[in-house]
Amino acid sequence: VAITVILAAVIAAFVFGMSENIPENKEVFLTTKMGENATSKIMIVTLQGGKDLPALTSLVYKINEGNETSIDPLRDGGVFEAPFEVGYSGKFSLEAATRESNTIIIRGKFADGTVQTLVVKEIGSIS
Repeated sequence: VAITVILAAVIAAFVFGMSENIPENKEVFLTTKMGENATSKIMIVTLQGGKDLPALTSLVYKINEGNETSIDPLRDGGVFEAPFEVGYSGKFSLEAATRESNTIIIRGKFADGTVQTLVVKEIGSIS
């Protein structure tokens, strides 16, 4: 009975136009991989494309409950800021990933004010 009620509510929302307030998801694709620099383990983020890449204004990351922080360019003197292009790579330190299980969240901020989670990744302790 509960499933029927939920299904009826979802159908009614579409029939009566209640779904028009649901924001459209942004499309920005990126890959992540772990690496190392001279002093610590890092996460490397590479932009792969997506129709909303031109509207992307910044990328930030957060490890566990830490603060959101901007992602640095992969190479010294490199660029990892808007306007972003396919192939741009950035990095951030994994020093804060000290738990047995760590959650990494990468969010994109867009020109229209939208903030969207692009990656949620679980990693073990890096120590």
